[in-house]
Amino acid sequence: MPSLKRLACVLIVALAATASAGAAAAQSTKAEKAREVFQVFQGDGLMEQMFEATFAQINAMARQANPELPNEVGEIIQDEILAALKESMPLLMDEMAIIYERVFTEEELDAMLAFYKSPAGQSMIKKMPAMMAETVPLSQRWGMALMQNLPGRVEQRLQDEGYEL
Repeated sequence: MPSLKRLACVLIVALAATASAGAAAAQSTKAEKAREVFQVFQGDGLMEQMFEATFAQINAMARQANPELPNEVGEIIQDEILAALKESMPLLMDEMAIIYERVFTEEELDAMLAFYKSPAGQSMIKKMPAMMAETVPLSQRWGMALMQNLPGRVEQRLQDEGYEL
């Protein structure tokens, strides 16, 4: 009977290992899907294009503020910023995938992947840089307009509430 006990122990350990491996595989699958969302979304260097579009706006504002700035200086700054962003992108993608894995269910990740791989999702990804090029300056103008009136509005409200300024 010792061999039967040994066989039973081996089976129990094997079942436990299989169950653990199944749970790990499920988590691995979810983690892989979370990473895949970013890989699909990254298509055609989307993040790099968005950074370039954003930097173009920042560079234009810097040039307005400092018209004497040589073109080479702006190019060097842009090159180094983009190089640093590219180098750090894998770490960002890993960290974002961890958050996506924690926040979203596997079904939600599947739906995201289905959308991003669909013609509409691919169209969105391809058009995102152009959209960002338009929305960044819009957001800046909106923020500046908001900030012009906000201090007076807050001051008036505080006075209305009885606070002396």
